[in-house]
Amino acid sequence: MKKQFSLIILLTLLIVGCAGDDTEENISCDLPSNFTIVNYTNLVKVDLGWDENENTTFWEIEYALQGFTQGEGTIISSEINSVTINNLSFNAAYDFYIRAKCGNVFSDWIGPVTNTPEETPQSYALMTANIKGIQYDYMVPFLWGVFTDNAVSIISYGDVEEPFLRVQGNSTPQDVTFDNSKEINLFIPESNWAVGTYNLGVDNTDNSGSPQPHVNLIYNDANQDPTQAYEGEFGELIITEFNLEDKVIKGTFEFTFTLYNVNTGETTGPFDCLDGTFEYSLDDEYFD
Repeated sequence: MKKQFSLIILLTLLIVGCAGDDTEENISCDLPSNFTIVNYTNLVKVDLGWDENENTTFWEIEYALQGFTQGEGTIISSEINSVTINNLSFNAAYDFYIRAKCGNVFSDWIGPVTNTPEETPQSYALMTANIKGIQYDYMVPFLWGVFTDNAVSIISYGDVEEPFLRVQGNSTPQDVTFDNSKEINLFIPESNWAVGTYNLGVDNTDNSGSPQPHVNLIYNDANQDPTQAYEGEFGELIITEFNLEDKVIKGTFEFTFTLYNVNTGETTGPFDCLDGTFEYSLDDEYFD
């Protein structure tokens, strides 16, 4: 009788276990619906959206340049039914696919949806940089998106004869309070409007009085006392393209800086600004 009772318990456990496995395997995971590109901003950023379906844990999005083979793209996940993808190649077409995950089960992929590049963009701007160990992949001129017809501007100094080209990247371009903004301003004299490697100084002229490229960093952190940034002894600017026919300037930069605490007078640093890149249209009327 004891052996028979044990056998009944074992059979019961096996039946329950198999039933549980069968339930897991048969969870339904519906395809995402109404997958679409909501916004294509400044030719480098895409906002995607879709309808939220029942039982979904999260979604995976795969993307790469148009025509890529699935499995070779970049995959990101989202727990809400929207996602923003920054730092795309400028004015390039991308394919985007999506699938849902429900428990341990994935739906099939659907897509692609594809952004449509503009044939002749008039004005664009994108700067990236790693500032004090934090990567910023979408820096544009302050209030860019409100005023998008001047990616660059021309600056004149009373003590220097030639004009300077200003290239500006702000990490929070729509935040008028500037509470948590990081802003980099590169100033390039006309004599350096050409492909080459240049010293990136802190003043508009070097020790000999000649115009030189220089940088200004505005550094605000809402989690610390007000600070003022001072650019350091090292800086380098590399212009990789200066094209007046296509009206574009591209390049890279890096520099060091220190931070001065306005309340305590304490100075910290030096810190690095590394891996800076910029690609801007020369849309100031000076180049017309």
